[in-house]
Amino acid sequence: EGDYDYPEDLPQVSLNRLAAMTATAAEGGGGGDDDFRRLRRSLFGQLHDNLHFLEARSLRLGYTHPMDDAQERTFKVKFEGEGVDDYGGPFREIFVQAPLELQAVDETRQDRCILPLFLPVVANDDTSKSFVPNPQAHSRMHLGMFEFLGKLIGVALRCEVTMQLELPSRVWKALLDEPLNLEDVCDVSEAV
Repeated sequence: EGDYDYPEDLPQVSLNRLAAMTATAAEGGGGGDDDFRRLRRSLFGQLHDNLHFLEARSLRLGYTHPMDDAQERTFKVKFEGEGVDDYGGPFREIFVQAPLELQAVDETRQDRCILPLFLPVVANDDTSKSFVPNPQAHSRMHLGMFEFLGKLIGVALRCEVTMQLELPSRVWKALLDEPLNLEDVCDVSEAV
């Protein structure tokens, strides 16, 4: 392999951002099949479809291309129809767009997100909004997507890419197996 060739085992994902924007712009879904289609067409859903089947060792791959400005990556990203070469920017961009999709509040129903995996909650001080896993998202597909989100968080951490998930302290502490205190429990309104 030459210095500018990507390794053969580096996965490449092909994502259609236009399809994702169209799917997530369709607010006010009635649940069920609408939610399923919206979730599968979203950028996060496309990432899931492209990567969920990979072995864990593939998602721990750390590769830096000489032209990537030292951005370590686990996979290469191609945005369909955009003519963009992934020298780190498209890879980082998915870690911005996927959380934005997951946390986009449905304008017609402020008590739900456009994608069905999370619910918006307001802190008791009414000044900040965070998101908790939707207890109704318990199908095999939903649980698989939550598992994939955990893997994506792991990729972001290993590749030192920021992924802005607005989760309350009680969710983060549960993920880290840390004990909750009274502030964590009272942090979020009783909307959940």
